[in-house]
Amino acid sequence: VSSAANLNDAYLAEGYFDSALAVQLSAVDYFKKKGDHSANAAFSLFNLALSYFKLGQYENAIASIEESRKIFQQLGDTRTEGYIYNLLQSVANDMHQYRKGVAYGLKALATIRPERDHEYICYSHNNIGLNYLYLQLYDSAKYHFREAHEIALKYNFEMVKTTYHLNMGLIALRQQNTDTLYYYATRALELARESGRIEHQSAALYGLASYYLSKK
Repeated sequence: VSSAANLNDAYLAEGYFDSALAVQLSAVDYFKKKGDHSANAAFSLFNLALSYFKLGQYENAIASIEESRKIFQQLGDTRTEGYIYNLLQSVANDMHQYRKGVAYGLKALATIRPERDHEYICYSHNNIGLNYLYLQLYDSAKYHFREAHEIALKYNFEMVKTTYHLNMGLIALRQQNTDTLYYYATRALELARESGRIEHQSAALYGLASYYLSKK
């Protein structure tokens, strides 16, 4: 079980989502044939849902999430319930169901906060901010991005430190606050270069290009 989980994590980290899916399908099939309803079976279903999500197979992702949720509830595992809500929030965002995403995100926060899982609290705030951003509720988006950023600074979550500046820059772009856009895009580019994340560097450069075009 642990070797399958490690292999799954490695495939996901490298972007080999089809390979991760194959590993988790085998693991889930193994547990179902055994009639196993342990935490390991639930985590395999959760990881299967994550693979489906990465591949854009949202209905399959939701079905696997619900299967894993039932087992976790039977086991009385409330902490993992928060992870499930956070994944459902991401699925809803990808499906452009932003209000549903906010609702799932708030449930994730309510469930995870008592466990003091700072990383997931950080990501939940960040994801809620994204849903509010797409709803054009910018004050609410800024609030959650700032909450995520404060946690990221305290616990050194590098990716969120960068995405905070990218997201705040995007809000500034949409609100035509060009000087604010320049600040956030410049800082995002610095952080992205430090971390070596090419996709974040591209997003920051797009922000800077938008700034310079606005000045012509």
